[in-house]
Amino acid sequence: MKFGGLQFALSLCIAFATASQASQWQEMSDIPAAAKQYLTQVLQDGFPHDQISVDVSSIDTRLRLKACDKPLTYDLHGRQLSASNVTLRVQCPGSSTWSFYLTAQVDRLRHILVATRNIGRGESLSEDDVSLELRSVSSLGNGTISDPARISGKVAKRPINLGDSIRTSSVTAPEVIQRGDTVNVTAVSGGIAVSTSGIAMNDGKVGQQIRVQNLKSERIIKARVTAKGQVQVIM
Repeated sequence: MKFGGLQFALSLCIAFATASQASQWQEMSDIPAAAKQYLTQVLQDGFPHDQISVDVSSIDTRLRLKACDKPLTYDLHGRQLSASNVTLRVQCPGSSTWSFYLTAQVDRLRHILVATRNIGRGESLSEDDVSLELRSVSSLGNGTISDPARISGKVAKRPINLGDSIRTSSVTAPEVIQRGDTVNVTAVSGGIAVSTSGIAMNDGKVGQQIRVQNLKSERIIKARVTAKGQVQVIM
């Protein structure tokens, strides 16, 4: 009995020592899930209209770090919010300060405009030329369009193939004034407006400034395009 009791006591001491030693090291198994939760929330805040999918890499089982006496913190490393591959920093802010990095694969789905036909360079677009489709935008970067009204009346800056995403860089406002057009020039000073005729020296879109030659004085002035055949000068 004495030998058996001694063996039992020895087993308890070994078990206690093993548990005590284990408690000195940070538990790693729940970190990927916490990192995923953090990153998902950050992405949902940054892209509230997207469907978010996050896959966090596993932690090397050989990594051993002292147990942190404070809650771990997570932050996005660098400016990668719109990237498909991101890096997260996991940090212990406690007495045993340490940190390491995890990688994550991100996929964001969004309803974006895609072409329903082949569109040539310079062609005008209407809402009939596009449809909304749910697509991955993680690798597309910024510039996708989700509102059909934003492309109505725009023209294609380059050829757009059937099924291509419509981007802000692929469309532009039409030129409503061509070089050599006769335009109506309105000069505004205070509450007084005076109109005259001029010749456009440049092509122009609404909101752009172009050079215009006054037909009467032959003086060349700068005027802002306000509509087709219309420019304005603020005196």
